[in-house]
Amino acid sequence: MVTAARWQAEVDYSVTMHVNVSAHQLKQDDFAAKIGGLLKEIGLPSCVLDLEMTESALLQDVQRAERLLIELKALGIKIALDDFGTGFSSLAYLKRLPVDTIKIDKTFIDDIPTDPRDCALVDTILSLGRELGKGVVAEGVETEQQRDWLLLHRCGYLQGYLFSRPIPKEKFFALNSTSYLAARQSANGQN
Repeated sequence: MVTAARWQAEVDYSVTMHVNVSAHQLKQDDFAAKIGGLLKEIGLPSCVLDLEMTESALLQDVQRAERLLIELKALGIKIALDDFGTGFSSLAYLKRLPVDTIKIDKTFIDDIPTDPRDCALVDTILSLGRELGKGVVAEGVETEQQRDWLLLHRCGYLQGYLFSRPIPKEKFFALNSTSYLAARQSANGQN
């Protein structure tokens, strides 16, 4: 999160930072308080922080996870359910846990559009996410065929090597500032 605060100070637009949370961290009684304190200490707005948690980590103690997520949401932090479909995917838990985003695990993306079973599962998760008002991210998009299929099936967010491999901060800012300026010009009716 310190990195997010440093990056945010360097630009005049919001930079959302996604941070993976381990099962061990989720078991800490004061985890939400620690996150809240750190946000205040470094001056990072909570709205630019997305915490990613695997469903298997959350389902180790659902009541505790639900309380923790409610505390984190009260701080203004967004929550992503990472690697969805690889754990104990329960619709009851998806309904119960206050998550903002469902991230479809790469193992389901790998064989679309050629495997009808993976296509059916991904399409179902996309529909479910839309109906529940959750953002849905397809992880591990590596081919144009995967991208095209996901866009055709109204997947809101795509992530993977097709778009970029991990890059250094300077290159990230250069790409982001170009996109940011283009979006501002488009919003202002400039070409």
